[in-house]
Amino acid sequence: MQSYETLTQVKEELGKINEAGLSYNETEALRFLKQESESLVRVAEEVSKSFSNNDLKGALASLMRFVARVNLFGSLLLQPVVISSLNNVTIRRELENLIESCISLVLESYLELVKRKSELGLKTINLNLVANPPAITMSLGAE
Repeated sequence: MQSYETLTQVKEELGKINEAGLSYNETEALRFLKQESESLVRVAEEVSKSFSNNDLKGALASLMRFVARVNLFGSLLLQPVVISSLNNVTIRRELENLIESCISLVLESYLELVKRKSELGLKTINLNLVANPPAITMSLGAE
């Protein structure tokens, strides 16, 4: 999955950012981003491997866990107070890259699942992306 590779690259870029010269809030946000990106990559790897192994149920389960982590990440870090305290351009850019790569992974996975929903015994799979507050929801409809 291309989005998994992109997410891995974002995690690596976050790891390269030096904390020297950052404010306290930026340092804490960067530490959180690094930890969360590791968790997101770990679950994204499960999604990717499940699709590679043609394990659709495993892919769906891992994707739901990924969505839950993204929603938690968004609710904690994307608060106006936190965002306004990030003055470092590199951190902001990587935060945006992390968000975009997470959404790409969800969309890429969703499109694959929709194509093969009958194999899962599902009639519908719906995906909603909400901007404010940021959240992703998925609903499944059985046949």
